Amino acid sequence: MYHRRESLQRVSFLPLWVNTMGQPEPLPADDPRSDKVVQYMEWLCRDQKLDTGFSRDGDEIVLST
Repeated sequence: MYHRRESLQRVSFLPLWVNTMGQPEPLPADDPRSDKVVQYMEWLCRDQKLDTGFSRDGDEIVLST
């Protein structure tokens, strides 16, 4: 049986904020908290010495290496 190997084309995420009820709230790009989530992710990657870039595509955050 032949299996075609496929490569990953894109990795992205939607920034979320956990509200006081413990529920995740998706954050649109125009919500200032969205930038805070991205800044936190950038810090985490730097701290772990990961060469990860982040860019916006609408409400999504796209990762690159």
